[in-house]
Amino acid sequence: MGGPVSATKLRRLAQAGFLLLVAVMGVQFYLFVESCLDPSRAPVSRPPGVAGFLPIAGLMGLRHWLSTGHLDAVQPSAAVLLLLAILVSLALKKSFCSWICPVGTLSEGLWLLRGRLFKRWPRHGVPRWLDALLMVPKYLLLSFFAVFVLWKMAPEDLAAYIEGPYNRVADVRMLAFFLHPSTLTLAVLAALFLLSFLVKNAWCRYLCPYGALLGLTSLLSPVKVRRVDQACTHCGACTRVCPMHLKVHELGTVRSPECTGCLLCVDACPVPESLVVTSVPTVDRRRIAWVALALVLLVYLGGIAAARLTGAWRNGISRPEYERIVPPALQRYPENLPHPGSGTAGGAP
Repeated sequence: MGGPVSATKLRRLAQAGFLLLVAVMGVQFYLFVESCLDPSRAPVSRPPGVAGFLPIAGLMGLRHWLSTGHLDAVQPSAAVLLLLAILVSLALKKSFCSWICPVGTLSEGLWLLRGRLFKRWPRHGVPRWLDALLMVPKYLLLSFFAVFVLWKMAPEDLAAYIEGPYNRVADVRMLAFFLHPSTLTLAVLAALFLLSFLVKNAWCRYLCPYGALLGLTSLLSPVKVRRVDQACTHCGACTRVCPMHLKVHELGTVRSPECTGCLLCVDACPVPESLVVTSVPTVDRRRIAWVALALVLLVYLGGIAAARLTGAWRNGISRPEYERIVPPALQRYPENLPHPGSGTAGGAP
């Protein structure tokens, strides 16, 4: 197990595994919704992990959890997954974004594809001043949600939202939103895809408030990349591969909230003693990949396992209630979803 495997290879295996898991979960959730619309079908269970795509519900649930000591019974896994993403960032910088997040994986895939198609494309074509300015929106979005949910929202309003009808079907509405996108939605998605193709890690770097939260959390992580100046040849290989455009070859310790813990810089460095990882400096660089993978999986998958064992994973909405509340939630999107009692589905996930 401790062979000379690069961190990049292990990280991409982890990304592929989580992306496959999300795809399987998406298909199961679609079949769950179908079975709720047509009770004559064999019932399909709802995958709780789908709540990971409800970050606002997760933030509200986490605040409710911290203030009352109890997880809500509507979207408990949303709060659990948000907490685990934060804990992963405490363990290994903003590694949730580079090791787990399916959006981050797709974004990385786009700029890797661009690199293969256009080998002479500039490494970072955005001027530094503009790059810094474009990072502001994600922090503004994070500030808005944090102020609204954590400070402005009264406890009774928070409880009313959590138990309210919208939150109970927020995941179903999310599915319908992506199955039946409007012209504006398609245009925005196309623009984001194009932006991620043209600019490395554009979504993560400029727009994701989730990533902004994890980046600020990661400042407290004891695990950081550190450059040993005496061994460094200043070749700049580490800086050239950094997906977040950090000047690693000029830094001492990489403390930036933009560092995703991807360890691309460590893999690229030609001098093994030049870049080390703090908190595990004595681990051979050939094995640091396994340490990083173990940290990410232990915290994230171990946390999910603990939530399942303690009953903090599945919600308290019964099957009969889902069969009652799912059809009205989809009334705006009737085209390609089965009608109750029809026994057929017109679309595919």
